[in-house]
Amino acid sequence: MKASSISRICIFSICLLVCAACSSVKGYSGSAPDGVKTARVRGEGVRFHSINDLSLGNFDGDIDVLPGKNSLRLSVNASNYVVNPTSDPLMRLDFEAAEDTTYIVTGRRGDRRLCAWRLDVGSGEPIFQNPAGCAVRE
Repeated sequence: MKASSISRICIFSICLLVCAACSSVKGYSGSAPDGVKTARVRGEGVRFHSINDLSLGNFDGDIDVLPGKNSLRLSVNASNYVVNPTSDPLMRLDFEAAEDTTYIVTGRRGDRRLCAWRLDVGSGEPIFQNPAGCAVRE
């Protein structure tokens, strides 16, 4: 195989991996109502199992949700530096999503809990003043 063909294959493979990492799943059935902008939820050190009773398997990507009340079932990864996983890892996080807003499910150092925090549009950092909701063990 020529070096140029191998280079093209490598570039294509890298593009596929990058696109897969940027993808999100729809966390609701059907389509969003006309004119409604969804919210996005991403996790840091967690895996999502379901959103509003819609199974996600063992998902660690972004989820698009409808504005309003949402309920996530999640577990903590062993890599999580804020909340240690336990023998009963399932947690439930109920939160209120605002339209066209991105949230991150993570912990604040020293807090020892997981919450859904709004992300600052400019910096991409969590806004730790008011969580949209916090997780509880099931």
